[in-house]
Amino acid sequence: QTDQSGPRLFQPTLLAGCDRSMEVMVEESFGPLIAIQKVSSMEEAVEGINASKYGLTSTIFTNDRAKAAKFADQVDVGTVFMNR
Repeated sequence: QTDQSGPRLFQPTLLAGCDRSMEVMVEESFGPLIAIQKVSSMEEAVEGINASKYGLTSTIFTNDRAKAAKFADQVDVGTVFMNR
């Protein structure tokens, strides 16, 4: 929403059910936006993350620290978060 008399605002937005064909998954967004894609394997996740030319951050949700470390070694990003 925007109010022409005041500052422009973009409400925090979560997009679920995204896939790699969507621009939001491969282009950099500026604003409070997160796009979620469900994957069926670690390999699929790594492939999708590394397909983007922007590699700022990535997150993995797991209780397995070894799996998180392996994931972090395989993705081409600046920062990897575990369970954030």
